[in-house]
Amino acid sequence: MKLRAGITASLIALSLLIYPSAQAATNICIAYDTGGLGDRSYNDATLAGVKLAQNQYTFTFEGVVTDGTAADREKRLRNLTSKTCATIIAVGQGYAKTIEPLALEFPNKQFAIIGDASIAALNVTSVIFAEVEGAFLAGYSAAISSKSRKIAMITTPSNADLYQNGFLAGVAASKKKVNSYVK
Repeated sequence: MKLRAGITASLIALSLLIYPSAQAATNICIAYDTGGLGDRSYNDATLAGVKLAQNQYTFTFEGVVTDGTAADREKRLRNLTSKTCATIIAVGQGYAKTIEPLALEFPNKQFAIIGDASIAALNVTSVIFAEVEGAFLAGYSAAISSKSRKIAMITTPSNADLYQNGFLAGVAASKKKVNSYVK
């Protein structure tokens, strides 16, 4: 989570460099994913990054939370485009289909999306993480710390192959004989 927070802080720092310091306070807008704050994942890491950046830079921020539907995501992002946001940060790959047309419609707005790299627009910054390497480290750590010689990984069906391969490679790299279960 510290890495995610650091990346968000860096993203905000870059956003602030675009705007002259004589301008009124810069505003960063965040469209949180479902679950909102307190999810112990990307939403919380994004807020931690924003607060970290506020230690070095002067800016305000505001956030909205989606209910997860495509219509709500579009409504929230459209609302943010009407505000004076230096950058609109969308948390989660669920925003990808919504940001892409909005980025074309609002070419002078800066967008960032955390967890997706599918948008090829000059005004969209993609922030993605090395999931396979993370799964590798999780598998390695689980294997070397297991006392029962049984380890498991639970993931969503859409990410199963991505995480499973990294996790099992980490288990194998540990050279410890364990039984692995992936669901």
